Amino acid sequence: MSEESRKIVTRFHPIHGENILLCEDSTVAVRTTSFANSVAFSEKPLQPGEIFLVEIEKTERGWSGHMRLGLTLIDPASVNNNLPQYAMPNLVRLGNTWILAITRNQTIWDNFDGGLSSTYTSITGLPPGIPAREKKLVTDGVNVQTSRGVIPFNALKPNIDGSSQCILPTDAGSRIGIMYVPQAGCPDKAEMHFIINGEDQGVCGKDIPYKAGPLRAVVDVYGTTKQVRIVQLYGGKYLCLRSCPVSLFSIVSRLFLYVSAVSTLQSACRDAILQYTKRNAVNLLPLPRLLKDYLLYQSQ
Repeated sequence: MSEESRKIVTRFHPIHGENILLCEDSTVAVRTTSFANSVAFSEKPLQPGEIFLVEIEKTERGWSGHMRLGLTLIDPASVNNNLPQYAMPNLVRLGNTWILAITRNQTIWDNFDGGLSSTYTSITGLPPGIPAREKKLVTDGVNVQTSRGVIPFNALKPNIDGSSQCILPTDAGSRIGIMYVPQAGCPDKAEMHFIINGEDQGVCGKDIPYKAGPLRAVVDVYGTTKQVRIVQLYGGKYLCLRSCPVSLFSIVSRLFLYVSAVSTLQSACRDAILQYTKRNAVNLLPLPRLLKDYLLYQSQ
């Protein structure tokens, strides 16, 4: 992969919890054992208005709790030898970190409206009483404007076949994003927004000193969440395959066959197809069985 291509791809940072395994060019984080020691960071800091999006690919029954997601000013290198076991509350206690737990509720706001303790709300950085359902996702329902360019709104939707109303935020296929934007009336501070399956949840954290240093995304692959993938929103990998002729799939098929030794290019092709083809519909594609298995993560 060229240096320019490497700059485009969004990856996880090489420093992570001891139970995390990074694969597919550090775009996938898998918790290999237990339910904790699974904190991961974005490789690069986020820009204001940039969306960092992950898809839950695998879950594991038998645990309590789910993925945590947020922002941190902490440099992963500074905690390399003492990385906390949990993002909440351990990493938060180190300071300059704003994290929320993803729950089965359809909107993250159900977490606040249920009368959570002041300890929890202070951890999230959201003081009680903020009427903060104001949304900052700039979209016309087709495209989304971000600081790094225009992306298709459909890319934020869950990777399932059928209505997104049927999926919970903690289910496999769910897509959870995070971004921060400058705070109105306070240019040195930012507010944090979560985007759950395409829905901006409003302000989920305020007064973040984003000019104090690089802000990275932090993901805790915790509890029932087993594996997450960074959805590549930037870099021109989005193709509207639904409207393409069947001949394009023939081209993609040949591409897979001829570049079998280049795993990152294979992954790029798979990502592009899965952005616009739900997994339950993969078997209907005019592709060889071998490629369908690859798209469904049934072969490497």
